[in-house]
Amino acid sequence: MWFKSVFLKSLRDYRVAILGWGVGMGLVIVSPMASVSELVKTPEARAALLSLAASFSWNADAIKADTIGGYATFKIGIFIFLMVIWPILAGSRMLRGEEDRASLDVLLSAPRSRVRVALEKLAAIWTALLVMAVLIGILAYLAGIAFKADFTFVDALLFGLNLALICAVFGAVALLVSQFTHERGPAAGWTAGLLLVLIVVDMVHRVIPNTEWISRLSPIYYYNLSKPLIAGYGASAGAMLFLLALALILSGAAIWLFARRARSATGRSAPFTRAAWG
Repeated sequence: MWFKSVFLKSLRDYRVAILGWGVGMGLVIVSPMASVSELVKTPEARAALLSLAASFSWNADAIKADTIGGYATFKIGIFIFLMVIWPILAGSRMLRGEEDRASLDVLLSAPRSRVRVALEKLAAIWTALLVMAVLIGILAYLAGIAFKADFTFVDALLFGLNLALICAVFGAVALLVSQFTHERGPAAGWTAGLLLVLIVVDMVHRVIPNTEWISRLSPIYYYNLSKPLIAGYGASAGAMLFLLALALILSGAAIWLFARRARSATGRSAPFTRAAWG
């Protein structure tokens, strides 16, 4: 059954990544939850923690840093974006990598359109991200129970979903960039570089006053608008929908370019240029 469907075959190939990244990033959230209870035992320790968090506000908003969910959200900061590495690599090799190995020719030799193949592969990546989000949410919730946090199971799942959405955005960017390169490596490299730039762009408004309009140019800004693990702050439905729409638009543009690119003389798809139009 796995090999009769491009979607199922692709999803099967991601099984190790799903388990590794889902459990791994879940444990990244658990670690600060385990330590915060020791850091707020006395009023003096709590005040010292809040002061320390405020001094690192360039990294992340220090909101309720003396609570389990607030400290975990602040502590992980930009390190949570390590998970974005996987969709960048997966997106850059989803089509261009298959072309590099000539395995895409085998798929296209069957009675399947280029668009259908691309959509099934994209659906597999998004499903993998969704499963990772659930694993991360479950681990965060279990840790919250263990350390008496004040967020709910839904909050924990929304945290994982928000992370999956920003991952989907950068996976879509890598997929789009790969339509303009001859190999998957440059596409992954350019997207990773863009990720670093956009992280810095998001930081601008926390360092320089009256520059929030600059940070709004980064999708990281919209990811940070949702903090479901912080009681009373919650998730921003508008920001999450914006990330979903952005991922859909970028992915749609990439698949449209992939479908329009003409076959080169060697049987491999050329990057998107005027000469590549069919």
